[in-house]
Amino acid sequence: MARAYRRRVRMVDRYDRGRRIVHAFADLTRAEKAGIASGALIVPGIQCPVCRRVVWQGVRRRADAVYCSAACKSKAARQRRRQP
Repeated sequence: MARAYRRRVRMVDRYDRGRRIVHAFADLTRAEKAGIASGALIVPGIQCPVCRRVVWQGVRRRADAVYCSAACKSKAARQRRRQP
C-alpha cells in the first residue's frame, strides 16, 4: 500500500512540474521563444547552460536538474576549473 501511495504522489508531482514548465513557456514573449529555439537565449531553469537544450526537470531526472546530461555537467565543471 505504501508503494502504491508513493507512486501516486510521484505521478502527481511530475504532472505539477510539467504544468509549471508549460506555463513558464507560455509566459515568454514571442521573441524569447524564438531566442530559445535558435539557441541565442538561455532561460535559467528551462535550458541547459552548456548546450542550450531544454531540460525537462523531474522527468527521469531530478526536480532541481540544471544540466541535460552527465556530459554537459562534466563539460561545465571543466570550464569552471579552467577559469581563474
